[in-house]
Amino acid sequence: MLSFQPPTIAQFSYVIHFKDVQEKIRYAQGDAEVAFGSFGAGQSQQTNVPDVTDPAVPRILFVKGERNISISSQAVQLQHTYPAPANPSNLTDRFLELANEVQAFHAQALDFERDGRKYGTVALIVVVNYPSEAGMTDLHKYFLDRFLKIEPLGDLASTSFSAGFRKGDFFLNVNGGVYELRQFDLKMDKPGFINPANLALGTKDSKVISKGMQFTIDVNDRPRLMPASMKDGSTRPEQMIELARDLILEKLPNIAQGRALS
Repeated sequence: MLSFQPPTIAQFSYVIHFKDVQEKIRYAQGDAEVAFGSFGAGQSQQTNVPDVTDPAVPRILFVKGERNISISSQAVQLQHTYPAPANPSNLTDRFLELANEVQAFHAQALDFERDGRKYGTVALIVVVNYPSEAGMTDLHKYFLDRFLKIEPLGDLASTSFSAGFRKGDFFLNVNGGVYELRQFDLKMDKPGFINPANLALGTKDSKVISKGMQFTIDVNDRPRLMPASMKDGSTRPEQMIELARDLILEKLPNIAQGRALS
């Protein structure tokens, strides 16, 4: 039986999709500064990509420390990535921080919903790590035995699973797998200015700083905009936060241990 350290939230994203593609969103940088400038995500910058570029590519960015806000032609997104290896704070405490940050961001985002920029679907995506000192082979075997229940077809190289559920106006998606996080030490082959040509980078120059099981929880309200249940306006984050809280704090520990859900 493998042992795991207390779980921690490694990253979360909150995504508000526009109802329609905003082809000229880069012209809204001033509005973005007004809406998000006081949110503590730094000063905005343009990515200067052509309007014909994939609409999912950010046009406006706010980047500061662990947190960034990106605005594309399709969505407004908050992303918070915690440093690794994280000092695992209490999972409940970190989720409370997440809830407060998402609610504050949503309130600011409402100031950006004008001049034809109507919001559509909303998603909350949370990455939870269960770190372990076990080797990668043992982790993959543990994951296979707990979740996949199939005979190995050869030497086990990777494992993952994905499951989706509908609960009223929401989809609940759970993706699981084994993760390994490495830190690379960049070494120059020859003196001079740093550029790709004079850097040597490989696994021999890296060290594993964290590994274990990883679960990605995706709660979104796409069913709300399906033809059979079309509803106007964007979803407030409280319902999504509560669904994610129940899944991450109450159900995920049993899922991670391969136990039946009560």
